Amino acid sequence: MTTPLHPRRLLRDAIVATLTGVTSAGARVTKTRRDPIRLQDLPQISVYTLEETVDDASALMAPRELTRSTSIAVVAHVIDADSAPVDDAMDAIALEIETAMASNRYLSGTAGGHGAILTRTEIDILSSENGDPIVGVIRLIYSATYYTLEVDPDPAVPFERVGSTVQIAGSSPDNAPSEVFEITQ
Repeated sequence: MTTPLHPRRLLRDAIVATLTGVTSAGARVTKTRRDPIRLQDLPQISVYTLEETVDDASALMAPRELTRSTSIAVVAHVIDADSAPVDDAMDAIALEIETAMASNRYLSGTAGGHGAILTRTEIDILSSENGDPIVGVIRLIYSATYYTLEVDPDPAVPFERVGSTVQIAGSSPDNAPSEVFEITQ
């Protein structure tokens, strides 16, 4: 029996598939937050989950269908070059990522609601004092909504106590027999 994949993983898989081969990073798109940055491999893109919230109104449904909103980071590392200064390189790869993501807004069916939505962009520069080239880091943060049923930790035991009332024809509710049955494992 295969273990089902969590929907967050399916979202990340869909983003990696969407971006692979269509940006200047080529095949250097991974699902990790800990890629070693090797200058000869830039540009590269990392995809990872930042956080997730569950809509409070989900608790009011039966069965409980959870409305989950996940923030996913799409992080590109680029190198400063004479032909493409670091800011221009970051803007160029951001445009490539945004274009690819817009072409697959629902991430191959893994994102519901309005699909994956760009919510913010963070820009940073990494440099060292020993003369290494400047590396630009641009983080595009996407929000995606999906829906799951609440997982029952022990579906084999749906209840432990049952109350039962039986009314015999011709009797009044006040003198009807009543029993409580304990169900034990």
